[in-house]
Amino acid sequence: MPLIRGKVGAALLFEGVYFLSLIPSTITAFAYYFADGNVFYFDHTPPLILLYVAAFPTLAMVTIMPTILFKLRSKVVGNSSTQEIVKWGSLTAFTYVLVVFWLSYSMAWLGNMVPFDRARGQYGWSFLFEPVNFTSFMVTVVGLLLIALFTLKLTLSASKTLPIKIGLRGIGVVMLVFGGYFLFNLFYFYLTGGYASHPNVWYEMIGPPHNVNLWCLVFVFLGLTLLISSKTKNYGDS
Repeated sequence: MPLIRGKVGAALLFEGVYFLSLIPSTITAFAYYFADGNVFYFDHTPPLILLYVAAFPTLAMVTIMPTILFKLRSKVVGNSSTQEIVKWGSLTAFTYVLVVFWLSYSMAWLGNMVPFDRARGQYGWSFLFEPVNFTSFMVTVVGLLLIALFTLKLTLSASKTLPIKIGLRGIGVVMLVFGGYFLFNLFYFYLTGGYASHPNVWYEMIGPPHNVNLWCLVFVFLGLTLLISSKTKNYGDS
């Protein structure tokens, strides 16, 4: 910890500042909604879609994420006990998956249920009646939530005992499944015809041209690496 304390503290600081930089996006999204959609180039988009897809998710990010990231940073740079650092690291990981990914993508699904013109392919809740769409819906709304809860249970319980030991296998499974979610969406996007065949909010959000979270595919390889390593050793409080 003494060797990485400063670097981890700096990384957490920059990450928190990044989320604070989304404040203009939050303000813009709410301004668009209350202006009844008569601003910017989205003059044809129902304001409710921007409320679900942009306003609510970014509001959660700019208020919740910096708070918990700066709290974790205070524990890391403040010479707190390993238990405290693991505890707040666990809560941060859980919050990250819940707010940055689960809430954002679930809100995108909700925005997708807002009826739009037929050229955009949004007909309301009937979109879920197609089995392939319902599968993607469940993988997102239920699957990501389960990943977040399992992550919290796996890591938070480890902070309550000494010496602290977090099994590599469990962490590897979390990483593999989490990265697998993005791999699933990538295949889902192309195998179902992409945005050209389904021009709506959900396809736009998960499509490679617009999905800024595709870097999470790296967790597939990290998870496999940890699963292989878990056969010989555990990560503990060494």
